Amino acid sequence: TILTLRADSSYSLRTRYLGKKDPAAGEQKGTFTWNAAGSTIQLSGIRNAPDQYLVGENQLIRLDMQGQRITGALAEKYVLIRQPAVAA
Repeated sequence: TILTLRADSSYSLRTRYLGKKDPAAGEQKGTFTWNAAGSTIQLSGIRNAPDQYLVGENQLIRLDMQGQRITGALAEKYVLIRQPAVAA
């Protein structure tokens, strides 16, 4: 998963499922909004999938469909680590 957030509140989300015979890949684009507390963002245009991320220092944590942190053995797989920007 690669989520790119821009200063104009737009995003692009690229997802590829590893370990599958035919890894489904997709890209979605839209805008994001902050919650009132400034702690989570919500991506517009996401259907039938989680669309919220908890914002931490240099990381985003994907939240479940109810906006709660994902727990269990795979919880660490839902943490996106900030990568240095790549010059175009």
